[in-house]
Amino acid sequence: MALTTSRLPLKRKSKLDLWHWIKHIQEQRDILEPVFIEVVDLIDTFGEVIKGACIGKSPAANPNTLLTLRHLQNGFLGINTLREPAPKTFQYFDSMNQKFLVYAENLVQSLQKSTPTQFALNTNFQTEFDIDKTIANFEKPKFKQVPLAQSLFYLAQYINLHLEAYSHFLKDLQPVKIPKQWEKENASVSACGIAIHVPKRFPLNSKVETNFYFSETDEVLKLKATIVRCNSLPKEQSECNALDFDFPTSSDQSLIQRQLEQFQITRCLAFDL
Repeated sequence: MALTTSRLPLKRKSKLDLWHWIKHIQEQRDILEPVFIEVVDLIDTFGEVIKGACIGKSPAANPNTLLTLRHLQNGFLGINTLREPAPKTFQYFDSMNQKFLVYAENLVQSLQKSTPTQFALNTNFQTEFDIDKTIANFEKPKFKQVPLAQSLFYLAQYINLHLEAYSHFLKDLQPVKIPKQWEKENASVSACGIAIHVPKRFPLNSKVETNFYFSETDEVLKLKATIVRCNSLPKEQSECNALDFDFPTSSDQSLIQRQLEQFQITRCLAFDL
């Protein structure tokens, strides 16, 4: 399993936009810039820890990793330097910190209970926060040229992209068991493979399992597949992963072929002649 990477271009852009606006802050930049830097560094660390979890790295095996987890649990310590000289800005940072700590604590607790082959999944935690609505206001025209407001906006965006990546990671570990409730994905299917647009990139040549549900016939098909090509789609903030099916039996291949033929017939009947 790979860390969600479809938003890597957006993460990069958010970071560049953040540094751009920080450089334009005029008042109290000397105390604000170090705090922004510390927060970004911790968020990057959060991302690296998720990557390690994706490949089964155990924090207990590395003392440095245990120290890193403690740093995550401490959150944005540097924001306390803003409490008195910039109380309103401190409140923004503190609210973002409280949100981050919910995710960070969930990650740390899960890792501490996990093994290299089994992640201790816990999806029962808060995911909606008032700070999201507050930061969304900074998209309004009156804030578009306010450096501090834009810096906070892009920092929040950068944080959210990493938290969303963690949410996708958890989602992958807990697939919906009822086929009728599976989410639909944009894909191009052939008799021998599939190209699918999803918010993640899988490592080239990695082995994955694909699950199909054909609602018209109420049939489920699970096939192992190999990643043969990956392309980033920056405009769509997505990844196109091409997979070749590994057919264990001829009946599986026949099922795919039959469903494709049925789909083509249905499409043809939809045209007025």
